[in-house]
Amino acid sequence: SIDNLPPGFSLSPSVPGSGEWVNTSTYIFYPETALAGGVIYTAQINPDLQSTAGGSLAEAPAWSFTTSFPALESRSPEHQQTGVGLEEPLEFDFNQAMDTASVEANFNILGPEGNPVPGEFEWSEDSSSFAFQPAQLFQRSARYSYILPGETLTAGGTPLINDITGEFTTVGEFSILGS
Repeated sequence: SIDNLPPGFSLSPSVPGSGEWVNTSTYIFYPETALAGGVIYTAQINPDLQSTAGGSLAEAPAWSFTTSFPALESRSPEHQQTGVGLEEPLEFDFNQAMDTASVEANFNILGPEGNPVPGEFEWSEDSSSFAFQPAQLFQRSARYSYILPGETLTAGGTPLINDITGEFTTVGEFSILGS
């Protein structure tokens, strides 16, 4: 039975999770949490594996791979964007799952007088993107700035390293632009 087979490989550094044999030649490992970004992992084939005929491995190969570093993939509004709506949320998409508590503790948006802007966070199901909805309308013709510091963590525990900063200007008073 494939349910009784030993693990197909191990990872170093160690990663908590579970594995399963799909058939006698395919093993899948499911990590409990996201792998840490920017880390070199080494997978070592289990030397105790045997063929269905009972033959042992001549050698137990290993291979390495590096996970990608955390990075911002997109944001809205864009840095230095003008004409931003008064109710528009700020949206951020990352290349990997983020530690939601770390993001919420570190993200800061400042209004035109330098005061923090309160609001709510809404996360995607996989925690790789969030929207920040301000609690009140933005002021008209006002410049806002935001920062997500480099020490903010991903779900795998890797810091962003570089600060993510930006600023934008909201729409002005209602006016006729042309006729």
